[in-house]
Amino acid sequence: MPKPSDLHDLNFASDVQISSDGHLVAFVVSKASGDRKTYESAIHLSRDGAADSQFTSGKGKDANPRFSHDGTLLTFTRSTWDSKAQLMLMPLAGGEALALTTLKSGVSGPRWSSDNQKIAFLSRGDWEDSSRADGLPRIITSLQYKKNELSGAGIMPSEPLQLWVYDLETAKLSAVTKHPADIEGFDWVDNERLVFTAAVNLETSATWATQAFLVRLGKKKAQQLTQWSGSMASIAVSPDGTRAAVIADPDFATRPGDPHIHTFKIEKNAALHRFS
Repeated sequence: MPKPSDLHDLNFASDVQISSDGHLVAFVVSKASGDRKTYESAIHLSRDGAADSQFTSGKGKDANPRFSHDGTLLTFTRSTWDSKAQLMLMPLAGGEALALTTLKSGVSGPRWSSDNQKIAFLSRGDWEDSSRADGLPRIITSLQYKKNELSGAGIMPSEPLQLWVYDLETAKLSAVTKHPADIEGFDWVDNERLVFTAAVNLETSATWATQAFLVRLGKKKAQQLTQWSGSMASIAVSPDGTRAAVIADPDFATRPGDPHIHTFKIEKNAALHRFS
C-alpha cells in the first residue's frame, strides 16, 4: 500500500522546451534531495521521442532550459543552497556548464536572440535585502508590497526586476532597463530591441494596470506602446517582429478572472485587439 513517504521517491517533470529543428526536447526533472528537506532538479534531454537522459548534474536546482536557435547550445539557470539562480551555458554536444553571471539577486526567464549571440533575462542585479542581515524593520513605500507565498515572492523586494542581456560575442553583461516597476514579461523583437510588459510606475502597479514598452539595447529609456486599462502577461512576438500577443484582462482591478489573448502592433499608441 502506498505510504506518504513514497512522495519522496517521485520525480516531477516540468518546463518542456523543443529545439528549433524539432528533434530535441529539454525538460526539468525535480525530486526530493538526499536529506528530503528540499528539492533538487536537473535538465533532461530526449531525442526523437527516445527515452530521456540526464543532461546536467550536481547538487542544487537546474531550471529554465532554453535552446539556442541554431540548436548547438542550451542555457539554463542553476541555484544552490548558498547561491541564487545564475545563468549557465552548456554545449548540446556535451562538456562543462559555464556560469555567465554572478548577480547577488539571481536571474530568471532567459531568452535567446535570433542571432544566437545574446541572452536576455530578468534580474535585480546585485541588490540584497540588507534589512534581514542587520535586523532592522523593512520600510514599505508602496501599496503593492506582498505577493502570495505560492509565487515565491512574499514581501516584495524594493529593487524592481530589470531586463539584462549577456552578449556571448563580447562576454559583456549589461542592464538594459532602469524601469521604476517590476518588468513582468518580455520577448525579443529583433537582435537589438525587446518588448516588455510592466506597470508605468509604483503607483499604477497598485491598480494592476500593465503596459507594453519597447527598448533598444544601449538605450535604457523605454518607449511606452500601449494605453491599457487592465493587466497583461505572457508576451510573445510574431516571427516577423511586427506584432505581439499577450494574455490580457481589461477589468482585472475591478473584476479579475476573465483573461483572453489579445494582439497589438509594435508601434506607438498601439491598440489591443481581442484574439480569443
